[in-house]
Amino acid sequence: MIRTLLAVSSLLAAVAAQRTVVVDQANGPGTNHTTLVAALNDLQANDRIVVRAGTYDGMAKSTQHSFSIHGEGYPTIVPPASTPWIGYAMQFTFWGGAGQRANLAGLRFESNTTGQWALTVATFQNNWPAPTVHLEDCRVESVSPQADRVGLLAQAIGLTVKSCELDTTQVIDAVASFETTTIHGHDASVWNGFTQRAQTAIDLIRSEAWFIDCNVIAGSSLGANAEPAACVGFSDSSVTRFSQVHACWNSTFVADALPGPGWPVPNVFQDYTSFWPTDPVVEYDPVVTFQPSPLGATFGAGVVPTAKTSITHQATIDAPLGGSHSMFVRAAIGDIVMSWASMASFATPVGSWELFLDPLSAVPIGVGVLTTSQVQLFAIAIPNNAALLGSVVETLPVSLSPAGVLDIGNPSAGMIR
Repeated sequence: MIRTLLAVSSLLAAVAAQRTVVVDQANGPGTNHTTLVAALNDLQANDRIVVRAGTYDGMAKSTQHSFSIHGEGYPTIVPPASTPWIGYAMQFTFWGGAGQRANLAGLRFESNTTGQWALTVATFQNNWPAPTVHLEDCRVESVSPQADRVGLLAQAIGLTVKSCELDTTQVIDAVASFETTTIHGHDASVWNGFTQRAQTAIDLIRSEAWFIDCNVIAGSSLGANAEPAACVGFSDSSVTRFSQVHACWNSTFVADALPGPGWPVPNVFQDYTSFWPTDPVVEYDPVVTFQPSPLGATFGAGVVPTAKTSITHQATIDAPLGGSHSMFVRAAIGDIVMSWASMASFATPVGSWELFLDPLSAVPIGVGVLTTSQVQLFAIAIPNNAALLGSVVETLPVSLSPAGVLDIGNPSAGMIR
């Protein structure tokens, strides 16, 4: 408890200097900028940007600063009106290293051009430890009538996603945790007389991804003679690095529900580069549901499935001011479980994977033994201090089995709003 209080005190000192910047296209009381572009062009370290309801042009922004953007009334960010052919809503490129993080909550990102990601969060450098990004209560979608309607691209970062709805997502050279989130590909459609293929839900390339109580649903071909969609696609194309999936806690994975008859039937998990010597691994526990395509398989060639009686992981409940941030850690009966918390974690290499844990700032917030239930509740009290708004509480669960096997679960985060 003492260490936890010290961690909160350190956080307060760190965020006390942040600015609150209000963006309101209606120029209401307290407005600092009427456009999001102006606010981002004026971005300073640790800014908390509050965007009021409305529709705002996005932009491509490269920055070394940490910041948060919080939408009020679910504002929509769209491609820039001055260059509508660009198609994307926002592109963030981060170069601030391990100490940098961006928190985005209550926002809708909308692209309108085929092949353009609605939201990109990336370093494009693949240098670790990497910046981290948290998305919460966001909608990331494409409204293009054509094929390749894509939502979120995350590259060479640490990513936590909570309570979001995403169109087709691609994760490259990253570690990502998706919690209570829906990821879906578009169904096949017709554009200018041509049948447009169905979309995968998520593509992973040399990445580790957690799915906690998520719905991951491929688009349906609706029986049309067009390329059908797997639910999760792997395109690792590397002899040294392979992807790994942890599927947990009532998550559902659905392949193309009605594939075209003229195409090979897709699998739920499809390895598109099975000829490489490294194969992706899918680790799953008994409460996960798989729904293959008709006549299709759950695991395609090259995918290594690993069934486990229990995977150490957690789900969280957000932290309001004056309330508490709660973690529900799940592991096997008999395990000793612990949750670690930090306000300054970053994705750092541990062995062959990157994990969200800064050993210098992380503090234990509780220890429990799972004697009759597989779930242990931990909580952190959040002071009623407005300086904390826009900050993120980051936690990581750990378990120790009676046989002495240590297991580290998914990183999780919640924005204080």
